[in-house]
Amino acid sequence: MLQLAEKIIFWMRKPAIVVVTGRDRSVAAAAISRALEHGLSGTKIINSGLENDFEFSSAAFFLKHSSLPVFVVTSGDDEKTGPKLVQLAENMPSCGRLVLNFDDAALRQLAKRTKAPSSTFGFQEGADFRATDIFVTETETNFKINYEGKIVPFWLKNVFGNEHIYAALAAAAVGSSKGLNLVAISQAFINNKEAVLPG
Repeated sequence: MLQLAEKIIFWMRKPAIVVVTGRDRSVAAAAISRALEHGLSGTKIINSGLENDFEFSSAAFFLKHSSLPVFVVTSGDDEKTGPKLVQLAENMPSCGRLVLNFDDAALRQLAKRTKAPSSTFGFQEGADFRATDIFVTETETNFKINYEGKIVPFWLKNVFGNEHIYAALAAAAVGSSKGLNLVAISQAFINNKEAVLPG
């Protein structure tokens, strides 16, 4: 459990927070941090596997008491984490946002279990933030993100694989929920093209 002093400090400050869980959560957390680091550097990012009572209770506390909580779920809904995801979604405050992987059919249902607004990301038609026109070269991955009729190109230097595209999509969804536009988010990746996302 979090120490009492830590809880009191967090409760008093109520910082904006992003909790990221699911497979490839480390890659997603790094991408989200990159997207937010210039315009929203005060937002804290928590990488949580929800694998034990401590991680679950900590995530629940952070999401409940943050002034602007965002809960990102990259994958999940297995027998171990599924019930925890449902509980966290149900307890999300209305001031928060749930960000879900649309390509995981089970995760889409979480949007129905929360009073918070939600955004989805993925490759499939129907995702709020959808990746299309994917092109991979020897040095980078290029693709476009489609959102509300806008189409913005993204470039990821020296990384390959769908997990990195999903991570950028999650970052776009989180950044947009906090008022950043897609061009600014894309630029954050361009400006750091030499930095390789963990994978």
